[in-house]
Amino acid sequence: VTASDPDKDADQEALRYSLHGQGAESEFIIDEVTGKIYAQRTLDREARAVWRFVVLATDEGGEGLTGFTDVIISVWDINDNAPIFACAPDSCHGDIAENSPPGTSVMEMTATDLDDTAVGQNAMLAYRIVGNAPLIG
Repeated sequence: VTASDPDKDADQEALRYSLHGQGAESEFIIDEVTGKIYAQRTLDREARAVWRFVVLATDEGGEGLTGFTDVIISVWDINDNAPIFACAPDSCHGDIAENSPPGTSVMEMTATDLDDTAVGQNAMLAYRIVGNAPLIG
């Protein structure tokens, strides 16, 4: 965040920045001299996708007049969630008669992914059979 002081003969280096509101000091900090905002820890989009707070710029080394701006930070999604099958953690079972014709539906598998479906392909699901295992018993 950058501010300027339009006063005549104003010392632009005497501006001081501060954060106020959601996440100020707990999740984000601001360099009071440069106005650069930093995350204090790794953010999780699934826990919170948007952060809103206010940045104040004060002239005269923090003793003068104050200007402010709203800041909105959107956390971008990464592929950090594996798909989960609806029938898990139990085994998923299907039944079919031995003389059923080819193409007979055996069962429907459903999985969900907590990643953001609106960003990239992180939540795109594809299904395939990777092997057959005979039931013993």
